[in-house]
Amino acid sequence: MVASADAPTPHESFYWRLGSGANAQWVVRHGDWNLLGNPRDTSNTAPLAAADKLFLVNLAEDPAEMRNLAAANRAVVARLQEMQHDFEQGIQSQIDQRRER
Repeated sequence: MVASADAPTPHESFYWRLGSGANAQWVVRHGDWNLLGNPRDTSNTAPLAAADKLFLVNLAEDPAEMRNLAAANRAVVARLQEMQHDFEQGIQSQIDQRRER
């Protein structure tokens, strides 16, 4: 089966995290919005400033993820941060349940 870049996703939102602790990288995507926490520019094409600790992108308008829209869209950032918190709580709950077994 070949995937198409234009194919719809079966998920309305998703979350991933790389690493642990305060500097872990994470992403919450919901619809066209992508919120990156602690992003890193491994391509060296888009230097990140200290203000870019939360980096918000509208993928429909900026698929290359070059412009940080966080300052202009604080309500979106807050909603996605809440989702990130909920995802983390769910993951921690699953870890705790497995430890109890």
